[in-house]
Amino acid sequence: VYTAENNYLHCCIFWRAYEDLMKAFLERNKFGNFPYGYRANTWLVPPIAAQSPSIFPPLPAEDETWGGNGGGWGRDGKSDMLPWADEFMYLTSMPCKTAEEREIRDRRAFLLHSLFVDVAIFRSIAAIRHVMESTDVSTSIKIDEVLHSETVGNFSITVTRDSSDASCKLDTKIDGSRATGMDSKHLAERNLLKGITADENTAAHDVDSLGIVNIRYCGYVAVAKVNNYEKTIVTSFKPADITDQPEGGAHALNINSLRMLLNEANATGEKKLPTQSHRQEELTAAQTYAENLLKESLQNLEEEETDKQSFMRWELGACWVQHLQDLKKSDKDKKQGDGKEKKKTVNKDVKETKIEGLGKPLKALKHPKNAVDASGKGSSSGNKSLTDTTSSGESQKVKPSSVEPLQGDCITSENEFLLKDVLLDSAFTRLKDSETGLHQKSPSELIEMALKFYDEVALPKLVADFGSLELSPVDGRTLTDFMHTRGLQMR
Repeated sequence: VYTAENNYLHCCIFWRAYEDLMKAFLERNKFGNFPYGYRANTWLVPPIAAQSPSIFPPLPAEDETWGGNGGGWGRDGKSDMLPWADEFMYLTSMPCKTAEEREIRDRRAFLLHSLFVDVAIFRSIAAIRHVMESTDVSTSIKIDEVLHSETVGNFSITVTRDSSDASCKLDTKIDGSRATGMDSKHLAERNLLKGITADENTAAHDVDSLGIVNIRYCGYVAVAKVNNYEKTIVTSFKPADITDQPEGGAHALNINSLRMLLNEANATGEKKLPTQSHRQEELTAAQTYAENLLKESLQNLEEEETDKQSFMRWELGACWVQHLQDLKKSDKDKKQGDGKEKKKTVNKDVKETKIEGLGKPLKALKHPKNAVDASGKGSSSGNKSLTDTTSSGESQKVKPSSVEPLQGDCITSENEFLLKDVLLDSAFTRLKDSETGLHQKSPSELIEMALKFYDEVALPKLVADFGSLELSPVDGRTLTDFMHTRGLQMR
């Protein structure tokens, strides 16, 4: 039986449990983002709104006159003129020797980047709407043609036309070929080298990535980018006081609140309901258009040549190094534990984890390809002794050929010099100290080995984590985060 007393009792029980949950989150990470509820504009507009927009009133949660908005930091415009270049460069000068110092630094980096993202989104969408309202915009505009550009304090906004074909996705990555001006091969090498030499300061010191945001909105692409990093003077700079919003995620920006609602755009003021025949005509036209679009997109997709090395995330390199170090550590522990059976364990293959549903087992990438080939050639000649009997019956030692080792040493030294030229001394030393042997490989060899790790280790490991419920994505955004932090691509 529903009574006010029972309702109050249930609310009290829920509130206590919710308080305990929030307390547990706070104890685990004092800088954590609490899972508060969604804001306005989360749900789709009902069909009646599109059919007769003039008689559909806005919901109070979506109407700012009732106090409803989509949250976010940048609505008031007070942060637009912040010296963003100085703020981001200040992160690189913050203390980061201890875990506590890095925690404080990373928290400020998160707040600063979140503030910039909100400001960039609001200003970029305003710039796109300005372009949409201008009368000189025609459909014959090229995709790369700049339609509008403006400078807001320390960052600039550039608006271009997006691709009309959904299957032909434009390169809008903040570190993609379009943004960096590099071809796909050199970009993949750069990102991989960044990943295999990464440490706990890489993300916070990557100011170029922190200071750029790409926004796709209503058929346009806006790029907001911080400029003038080279003019910053960190020593005499006093950073702004950036505090988290009250109740954290409860006031975070809900992107859905910035949608262009069709019931508002098509409102005519007339309260005339559409006829049944008119609705049927619109439905038939929409179905025909959707069918043609799908057929054309599928045909283009079949004709498209896939480039496996089109892009590589730097996080893949960091996960790869961690995997190789874990393999080496487990092998070392296994050898120490076996004791007397040491010889047997050396000859055993690395344990393979079979994942149901995948065609092949999870193979650990430990030895480079040339090492495997060399061992195969050596075994094919049999177990010959290094001594050979001459015609006089005397046993004469035959020295192994020193040409191949010398060539291998020369190639290794050449690869090391090649990596030293493109890496900082600290980064190369960090890679060498990782004891993975990757510092002796050329960039092309590293790309080949990383792609093998991607297919044979990283992807099956992700599937295994999903199958064991170690990872449980609740939506598409969470799934994307899970994959990107492991260097995996959504495609």
